[in-house]
Amino acid sequence: MAEESEGGKKAPLTVSTVVKDGGLWEKSVSVTVAAEEVNKEHNAVVGSFSGAVNLPGFRPGKVPRDVIEKRFGADIRKQLTANLVERAFAAALEKENLKAIGEPEVTEAEKLIATKGQPFSFEFKTEVMPQFELPPYTGLKGEQEEIDVLPEEIEHAINALRERFAEEVPAEEGHAIIEKDNATGVLRVLVDGNEVHKEEDAHLLCVQGHVFGAYAHLGSKFLLGAKAGEKRAVDEALAGNFPVEEHRNKKATIEFEVKSIKTVRLPAVDDELAKNLGFPDLAALNDKIRSSLLEKIGDTIKTRVREEILKQIIEKVNFEMPPKMLARAASENMVQSIQYLAQMGVQPGAIGLTPEKMADNSQSAGVAELKRYFTLSAIADKENITAEEEEVDEYIVGLARRQNVKAQDLFDRLAAEGKIPQIEADIRLRKAIDFVLDAAEIAVVPRKPFPKEHEHEHEHDEHAPGHEHGHEHGHEHGEHAEQGHEHGHETGEHAEHGHEHAEHEHGDHGHEHGHEEHGHEHGA
Repeated sequence: MAEESEGGKKAPLTVSTVVKDGGLWEKSVSVTVAAEEVNKEHNAVVGSFSGAVNLPGFRPGKVPRDVIEKRFGADIRKQLTANLVERAFAAALEKENLKAIGEPEVTEAEKLIATKGQPFSFEFKTEVMPQFELPPYTGLKGEQEEIDVLPEEIEHAINALRERFAEEVPAEEGHAIIEKDNATGVLRVLVDGNEVHKEEDAHLLCVQGHVFGAYAHLGSKFLLGAKAGEKRAVDEALAGNFPVEEHRNKKATIEFEVKSIKTVRLPAVDDELAKNLGFPDLAALNDKIRSSLLEKIGDTIKTRVREEILKQIIEKVNFEMPPKMLARAASENMVQSIQYLAQMGVQPGAIGLTPEKMADNSQSAGVAELKRYFTLSAIADKENITAEEEEVDEYIVGLARRQNVKAQDLFDRLAAEGKIPQIEADIRLRKAIDFVLDAAEIAVVPRKPFPKEHEHEHEHDEHAPGHEHGHEHGHEHGEHAEQGHEHGHETGEHAEHGHEHAEHEHGDHGHEHGHEEHGHEHGA
């Protein structure tokens, strides 16, 4: 049997190593496991087979080892090789004090075979944590607004709730199209002066600065103010979902003649509205809205402070990114951008996002999130910040409660999936942020209104496509995998506050996740 330390865990494997630089932040490591260590691991593997197999003529667990080795020789060697590679990789990193990131690349892994009584050698390449000098990160100055609810925010939240019970009704005669109106009319599309598509009863909808239904990325000014009988026209590139495939992405003239308009009618703000929302009266609804807003606004203000303080540090950090890790992060951001747009029902081309631009955005987002990750990791290292066992337990208990499962069952599953180290890394980086904030000098200043989302017009010739989402998704390993994005939007509360826009700016990024402390394969 292999040597074991306290708790039944195997003692660290003894290896000999040779390390060479293999490129920017990459190390090439040659590892050799002595024959004695190979034999110990071989005995452990055979022992595991002995307790698991049943052969005719032998009692369970009493099959002679030589019979097992003869019968299951190939399987034993395969398992022996896998065990030695995994343990030797970890031992080599620890011996050489290498902080690996991502998965190692084992040279000719498919040809590796460990044999009892012989040394076992292999090579692997791995990227390691970048080395750089940290700028000052204590005593930083920042401002935090008072946490309070402004009257217009209460009104905005109530209006958001009224929309749940809104009715779409025919507009009165002479009505000019406003936001959220639905216009029916004749839609014509002309390419080089020739009509290539026509719809007699097309429906165009003005929502959040955009016009939907015209097969092109149009700003809301295309329709706002138009009345029944009025015609609007604009030259714009057709989207990728235009019905006539041969004209997709071509420049075209889009004409729309308004025939009729439907507008949104909201219910009155009274006790009946409150009762429809499950409250005894309007006063109780207002109390709930205010308390919910206070919590959300407090979170947003604290996020602003945190991001401003961290920005002061991260902006001064400069080093070349590990190329393989950056490529992985960029690829992941690209996938998330595509998924986000798909969930919104938006084709990238319809808002001006070409594959090249999305790739550039994903690359930029990858650089930003990795700089953040490496900077926080370096601070945690310098301050000897670690994740305590109690903190991991508390994290998993909270996660189990949200998932309505037993904490021990969840812990066992996460441990079996190898996610505990990822959770420890997340906790460690959160604590690094707390350390920086605790050491900062924060002045409290009067509250200002949050900028309203979509308060500007999206001109079709000037609009910068996409949304830059600095949302604190968390993306913690384990929690992200277990329950997805935990935005905290309980039913009704998103509509009640409607102001989580502090980081929601319109920019050039398809869906640039802030990825706070997320460590996507950032740890070994």
